Amino acid sequence: MFEEITEKAIRRGTHRSIKELADSVTLWVGTWNENLCPYVWHKTDDENLESLGGYLTRIADSRH
Repeated sequence: MFEEITEKAIRRGTHRSIKELADSVTLWVGTWNENLCPYVWHKTDDENLESLGGYLTRIADSRH
């Protein structure tokens, strides 16, 4: 949702004030809530944990 609101309500809009930005975000959230489209997980918990484990190993070995 945050990526979508950033792309569709914030970056694409023209806002001349904080109030206009806030109104735009409020309108977008209201529309989003009326037309809910739930996210569907495509991986199992084990697949997600395996992927996370690989990422953590890579960043631990990066020596930064």
